Amino acid sequence: MLPLILALLFGAIATLIYSIVAGVRGDGPPIWGLFIPALLMIPTSIVLLTGLFTLQPNEARVLILFGGYKGTVRDSGFHWANPFYSNGQHRVGVVVQMAESPVKPEAPKPNQPAPPTRPRPGTRFRCAPAR
Repeated sequence: MLPLILALLFGAIATLIYSIVAGVRGDGPPIWGLFIPALLMIPTSIVLLTGLFTLQPNEARVLILFGGYKGTVRDSGFHWANPFYSNGQHRVGVVVQMAESPVKPEAPKPNQPAPPTRPRPGTRFRCAPAR
């Protein structure tokens, strides 16, 4: 996508210059049929360039369009997304979670308290107000 956007930008600049030079050589105004589209393509290509972003390994980007979630990019590398997606602060670190650990826990040593256990489901706790 980057080569296409850069070709659009440099082509628009070259067309703009050509329309002005051809108009001046003909002792008249610029060639309006080339001048106006070139003038519109320059800001369009600059807006398209703002949609480019990179992701490092173990990083993801949340795509938000006008406040609504539109997706997530999880692949590392150089990407292009709609330039109107929120940019910048929406990168998320991806944490690898292991369901089962291959390492077995150590057995408790004698004369040491056992490690804390999880409460059973349905256990109720009473909370005392802070003093």
